[in-house]
Amino acid sequence: MGLLYAFDNGISPYISYSTSFEPNLQTRRAPGSAPFEPSEGRQLEAGIKYLTPNEQTLATLSIYQLQQRNVTNYNAEKAYFEPVGEIRSRGIEAQINSQLTENISFISSYAYTDTEVRKTITAGTQGKELPRVPKHMASFWGQYDETSGLFNGAKAGFGCEIYRCISR
Repeated sequence: MGLLYAFDNGISPYISYSTSFEPNLQTRRAPGSAPFEPSEGRQLEAGIKYLTPNEQTLATLSIYQLQQRNVTNYNAEKAYFEPVGEIRSRGIEAQINSQLTENISFISSYAYTDTEVRKTITAGTQGKELPRVPKHMASFWGQYDETSGLFNGAKAGFGCEIYRCISR
């Protein structure tokens, strides 16, 4: 469920609320353990979008909080998934999509994510970050689209993704 208002100057504030339900289908779990309960979540997000007057660039800045329960995580030492319990993720995301010319476009983004294990049955993990979730993540994708000649319709792209995990 969401609400967005588009002002004439290109600015569009928005807010959204969503829920999720996903079966936990992992089969690699502790010997003799029962199947995992489905993961359920709820997320609140608010942000602002800006569309330039020529409608060639869209910039988005948002903040969010996500709470999930019945989450599982892979334990590399034991080589199986185990229940984590309830986690909270919150962060900030920024993204720019731009059509620079008829042929050249790009997308760039940055995200900061803070996670915390809120309720758990695994000793020593409550209050800690969820493993293997990057705190900082950035990406860039550029694309060239040929629009005439022998290679009309051909595309060439370049992208990269950078992330950093920092443990407490």
